[in-house]
Parts: sequence; structure tokens; C-alpha cells
Amino acid sequence: MIIPFFKTIYYSFTKFLGFSNPVFVGFKNYAFLAKNSHFLNAIKNNFLISLSTPIWVGLPLILAVILFQNPGRLLKIARMSIMVPFALSMSIVGIIFHALFHLTGPINTILENAGLGFMALDWIGNSNTALPLIIITAIWKDLGVYTIIFLAGLSNVNMDIVEAARIDGANWYQEFRHVIIPQLNPVIVFVVAMTLIGDFRYMFDYVYNITQGGPGFATETIEFLLYNEAFRYFNMGFASTLGIIIFVIIVIMTLLQIKVMSRND
Repeated sequence: MIIPFFKTIYYSFTKFLGFSNPVFVGFKNYAFLAKNSHFLNAIKNNFLISLSTPIWVGLPLILAVILFQNPGRLLKIARMSIMVPFALSMSIVGIIFHALFHLTGPINTILENAGLGFMALDWIGNSNTALPLIIITAIWKDLGVYTIIFLAGLSNVNMDIVEAARIDGANWYQEFRHVIIPQLNPVIVFVVAMTLIGDFRYMFDYVYNITQGGPGFATETIEFLLYNEAFRYFNMGFASTLGIIIFVIIVIMTLLQIKVMSRND
């Protein structure tokens, strides 16, 4: 781990094609990032994906509350069922969603047979729907594990405080907003941080298997750009620079998470 990490830092300051000796170019690769339209577009797409964080957090939280309030056999079955997508690899999930939302795939076929042909779209080939499709795929994949995390958090909620709020006349919304949510705050911060990190680190498999960065560059993320630079154009030096940028972004997000969690504690 250590040797490749420091070699990547070194390569980020070089012009390196992977099969020739690296030539030191200083900060040229980093300066090139500021005016590289592909990099700026990729960063923009990653940030657009991160805007879905409220959905990423809200859906599993709501599902966890529903399951928590309905214990018994249903809870056990639901826990097993919602974890099935998480057990699949990201590549397999990407292939599944590519097949489902292909122009001639099952989704459009169902819509046409139901008399809703006007809703059938080129989900993958349309720049307005391709990135949302990537987001939907990722949310479906991780919904189960985040629900389980919230369920674990709910099991540690102080029910004496909840009962006291009910006695004082709090309705279900007031109970949820002012009693349960504050006690879940550390868990929420953790899920938000993991989601934001995932938005910059774990999108490659979905992009590669669903859209290949298209249409055009509408779904190209910084990970996918790194892959192209390294293994299609053999621009290992610039690809190493992109890797360092991803590393810095993740470190900043992790430090912010630690700071917020420490403050909450």
C-alpha cells in the first residue's frame, strides 16, 4: 500500500506513458487540471451525484423507521430481502440496470404494453436521464445496508424519552423530528459522509457498465476519466494526478466527518 501510494504521488509530477521512463514536469499536470474541460465536467458530474445525498439518507431512514415500528417476522424477512442488492457486485448491478433500461429493454416494453408508450425513453442515450439512472442504480444497491445501519441506530434510541414525549402530547412528526432524529444524529452524519465519499469513489462500475460515460460526456465521472487516461490513452502521469485529487477530496470529507462526530460526542 505504501510504495504504490508514494509512487503515484511521484508519477503525478511526471509525464509517464506507463512503458517509458517518467519525465519530471513539476506541477504541469496539476496546472492542466484547471483548464481541462473533461476534468471540470467530471467534477461537475460527481457533485451533481452528491446532490442526491438527501434521497440516499432519507429513503433508508424512512424504511428503517417503518421496519422498527413493525417488529416480528416481517422485520426478519425484510432485513434479508433488502440486503440482497448489497450482496451483488457493483458491476453486476450495472449490467442488470443497463439491460433493464436499454432502449429495447423490459422497462420500455412494459410501458408500451401498458399503453404508456409516451413514457418510454432512451434512458441510457438521453443526457437528461443517463445521470439520474446512475444515481438510481447506486441508491438501489446501497439502500439495504444503510437501512440496517439506521435500524441499529434506532435500537439504541432511549425509549424513555420517546414515552415522555408521547405523554406530553407529541404527535408522530414531533416525536420523529425532535426526539428520534437528534438521537440518530451521529448515525446520520456517518451515512452522509459515507455517501459523499461513495459519490467520488464508487461510481466507476455503474458508469462503465451502464453508459460508458455517455451520451457524449454526460455521465463521465472523475474515476471514469482516470480510467480512460490510464488504460485507453496510457497517460499514467495525468491519471496519477487525478488519483491524488480523488484522494485529497476523500481525506477532506473524512476529516469533516471526524470533526462533526467529535462535536456531537
